[in-house]
Amino acid sequence: MERFVREFHDAVVSEDGARLRHLVWLLCPGAQQAAAQARQANPTWNPALFASRLPAGWAEFLTLHCACLAAVQQGAHVEAYDKLVAALQHFLKVFREAPGAWVVGPMYSLVHNLSSVAQAADQELRLAGQRPDKLGDCGDQLRKCFAVSLQAPGKVCTWPVVAVPHGLTHMVLRAACTGARQPLQGTNMVQHTATSCLGAGHREKKLAALDIVNASIKIYFRLNTLRLCKNLMRTVESRQFAAFDSFPMSQRVTYQFYSGRLAVFDENYEQARQSLGFALAHCHKQAKKNKALVLKYLVPVQLVLGRLPALPAAHCLQQYDPIVAAMRNGDVKVFDDAMSTQQFLFIQEGTYLLLEKLRHAVYRRLLRKVHAVHAVLEPEKRTQVPLAQFQAALAIQGVVMSLDEVECVTANLIFKRYVKAYISHDRKIIVLAKKEPFPPLHMIVDV
Repeated sequence: MERFVREFHDAVVSEDGARLRHLVWLLCPGAQQAAAQARQANPTWNPALFASRLPAGWAEFLTLHCACLAAVQQGAHVEAYDKLVAALQHFLKVFREAPGAWVVGPMYSLVHNLSSVAQAADQELRLAGQRPDKLGDCGDQLRKCFAVSLQAPGKVCTWPVVAVPHGLTHMVLRAACTGARQPLQGTNMVQHTATSCLGAGHREKKLAALDIVNASIKIYFRLNTLRLCKNLMRTVESRQFAAFDSFPMSQRVTYQFYSGRLAVFDENYEQARQSLGFALAHCHKQAKKNKALVLKYLVPVQLVLGRLPALPAAHCLQQYDPIVAAMRNGDVKVFDDAMSTQQFLFIQEGTYLLLEKLRHAVYRRLLRKVHAVHAVLEPEKRTQVPLAQFQAALAIQGVVMSLDEVECVTANLIFKRYVKAYISHDRKIIVLAKKEPFPPLHMIVDV
């Protein structure tokens, strides 16, 4: 344990954020080994005895962090979560006061520690027959982290010794705090130093914000409280937020992935295609599992927009093969069988309702084929398609419907703008528009 604390102390003193990020990660081998050895040597060990040499704030944090590690190793995840939340409060104070952005690294680890321990704690509560509420509380804690990352002012650092003319001290401070563009005479060095201390650290600390947003959105998806995602996304898209390109690509990919999924729920399919497309294009080339996850949502969105994508075999998307075939051929029976066979899988993935919207597109494709055949057989009445022909095409596929049911299907296609036409009920025909009776799917507003 002494070796681990010494390593932690050196990382804090040298402001090595990358090293601290690794050390406060719950799965850090060194931290886990140190906690396990300390418990084996003395089951009643007190982490505070080892952490007392650390700077203020960090000592309290490490004491509670080690207690969290010990609780996790003992399988007491509810206790571990409570210790972690207590440790977080001390870290947030350090984060506010730290003069630079080196504390952003450990913030990343703490955010993910909090989420993973909260999920394990909820599982423990369920097994005990109690109400799982830790993940919801985790969302509240992450909101605190988000606010602190945006507002932390950075502690004023020590200024170099500079001769300041008598009576200008207040002017120097005002210039530094406001970031005045025009330097005051005789105060250039002081103004530059003050602005660097108060401004740069503040801006760089905002780089912790997007990772917190991503972790929060994941929790809201798990809790099915998607309305809370929109508030976070509005902040990310505001001008007060750091430039999106300034964040690591991995965080931008994660954000765009969840942004695309949320757009699907809002039925904003073009936005969903753009966001998911960004996530797929910028995903690491070796991250095949992540690419497959993006494609699980991007493929249905592309189908809804009328695009029939090629499905890479490497990403295990065979469940969409019959759906794509049904869309391409207008085969209602194949579509019905695929939706029935894969229903549980699609519900688990959250794509069932989205794929169900494709039913109208499949009907439309079949009607378009019927219209093409009818136009060849009766060119003078090419726009007047008998409902009986549509009924016969469905019967060939093995879908048996009465003429009234076929008329109802056709009426829905017209109502949802898949087809420009009207129905002559007395004559039992569909009268198609002479110009573009089957508009492109991506042009249809209400799908």
